[in-house]
Amino acid sequence: MYTVEYDEEEQPLRAVAHVQDKIKKKIEWLGKNAESIQHDPLIGELQGFYKLVWGAFRIVYTIDHNSKKIMIHRIGPRGSIYPKTR
Repeated sequence: MYTVEYDEEEQPLRAVAHVQDKIKKKIEWLGKNAESIQHDPLIGELQGFYKLVWGAFRIVYTIDHNSKKIMIHRIGPRGSIYPKTR
């Protein structure tokens, strides 16, 4: 199991209060299954980040397999999160 942390600058779940519990469960699932799933890498200026899709929402994260940590950088609707990641 991987530890899941949130970027200090990000208040990831405040912006999506109406789906907060479901997204929390999806992130917990990611932490529990990080070793057994194929992570979906982003490209271009977001190279090095990965995305987890949940409906119209995207969870943008990085993963460190050596320390078994996942850092959540952004959570939000598809059209609004990618330019703000870096």
